[in-house]
Amino acid sequence: LIVPTITGGGAATPMVMTLYFPDPSSATIVPAQYEIREPDGVTIANVLKGLLAGPPANLAPTLAPGTQVLSVAFDGGTLSIDLDRPIPGILERRALELTLAQFPGITSVRLLVKGSVI
Repeated sequence: LIVPTITGGGAATPMVMTLYFPDPSSATIVPAQYEIREPDGVTIANVLKGLLAGPPANLAPTLAPGTQVLSVAFDGGTLSIDLDRPIPGILERRALELTLAQFPGITSVRLLVKGSVI
C-alpha cells in the first residue's frame, strides 16, 4: 500500500499546506494555511491530524471534534477514509475533499463510517 505524500519539509524545514474549513456565516469553504513540520514530509495522516485539531476562529470544523480515523487506503487514484462517525454536512465533506486533492495521484475521496460507504 502506497499512500500519496508530499515530500520535502521535515522537522527543520516546514512546509505550508492548505487545509479547508467551512464558513458557517457565508456557506462557503475557506482555505487556511498551516505550517507542517514532519520529518517524513506532508502525509495524509498529519493533514488529517491538522483537520482534527480544528479550524481558525470563526470557521467550523471539517471533522467533528473527537472524530477518529479508523483507516486510510489508496487504490487507483481513490483515497478511502474510514471514520468512526459521519461528516456533519456537504460543506464539511467538500472541505475534506479539497484538502486531500492537493496530494498527487488522488482523483477522488471515498468516505466510510465504520466500514460502510456513505
